[in-house]
Amino acid sequence: MVYEHEFINFMPVPIVVCDDEKVYEQNIEFGRIFERNIKNVNELVDLFSKEDHKRVWACLKETVENGVANNICGLQVHIHGHSIDVSVHIGPISWQSKKCAILALKDMHIHRTEDQDTQVSHKLINQEKLAGIGHLAAGVAHEIFNPLGYIKSNFDTLNGYFSDISTVVKEFKEAIKGHEENELVEHLKWLYKNKDMDFILTDIEDLFVDVEEGMDRILNIVNGLKRFAREGDDVIEYDLNEGIKRTLTLSRNEFKYDAKLEVEYGDIPPVKAHSSKINQVVLGMIVNAVYAIKEKHQGRMGHLSIKTYTCNGFVCCKVCDDGIGIAKEKIGTIYDPFYTTKPEGIGTGLGLSIAWDIIVDQHGGALDVESEQGKGTCFTIKLPITADLE
Repeated sequence: MVYEHEFINFMPVPIVVCDDEKVYEQNIEFGRIFERNIKNVNELVDLFSKEDHKRVWACLKETVENGVANNICGLQVHIHGHSIDVSVHIGPISWQSKKCAILALKDMHIHRTEDQDTQVSHKLINQEKLAGIGHLAAGVAHEIFNPLGYIKSNFDTLNGYFSDISTVVKEFKEAIKGHEENELVEHLKWLYKNKDMDFILTDIEDLFVDVEEGMDRILNIVNGLKRFAREGDDVIEYDLNEGIKRTLTLSRNEFKYDAKLEVEYGDIPPVKAHSSKINQVVLGMIVNAVYAIKEKHQGRMGHLSIKTYTCNGFVCCKVCDDGIGIAKEKIGTIYDPFYTTKPEGIGTGLGLSIAWDIIVDQHGGALDVESEQGKGTCFTIKLPITADLE
């Protein structure tokens, strides 16, 4: 069976197609994680620890020559100077009429060391942020298109009105020539009424209001995207309510067709925080909630709520949905790197792991979850009101 290039690019795990000498194809996920383009099997095997070289090489050769599938557990690869525990599936495949093997890396778990933690954390956060921006791109384009649509429509209407006004002015000029005063007055009255000038003059004012509203929406969306994409390494006085408002402006297209949104902003103080990173976490919570809602309601509107408040020295944000929920036995693993409940091709499995790193490790806060399978999930982000961040 021939596996096409497009097929492996849909797979959410790193994949390489090769024989025992040459690499013929690697998918997008492989390039995203390893940040390189490999050409031969020596380069592929070198990604693994030295202890694993012989095992991987022998299994690849056996698969290519004899068509035997192999599953290898307990391997390690190195990403950004960091050790990752992986399992590898190597299966026979026909590629470009050649006997080849397809090698897929799965069950990837970060094995952290203290010296490597900060560097890798920043790498993964930036990768997840880029993935989030890519995920939003279509929705942001749609949001920009809507206000631009009615701006264009209103300007077309204004252009038509201007044409009518020009006609009236021309008629006024012509009417003045060669008419007695009473005839002129009667003609002007008729023309003014026939062209509905009262309505036009009133409607022009309303159209300008619509144009201004549309321009403001575009500016809010673009500025929100710029704030989200900013590195945000500086610690600032952060207003969580304002951060949520900006994030909702960006993510509106994610939920407006699938969930009724209720937001309750509490009277909360500012906190010291990396603003764009907190906004990134809130965005991830919203996207996950909408996914859970769509999975359960299948085209019907679900419910999404966001509430901010203070509790025991923390500023809190609770994001709740009435989606599919999380099984009790899975609650303990949802923050593990690369763990995901989504089907293949959706999500990176890094979102909640990075959210934990940002909220707990970087800000000294807490990230709590309450969930019941089939009924919904609530995540609570807690940021300390008094924090000493560098």
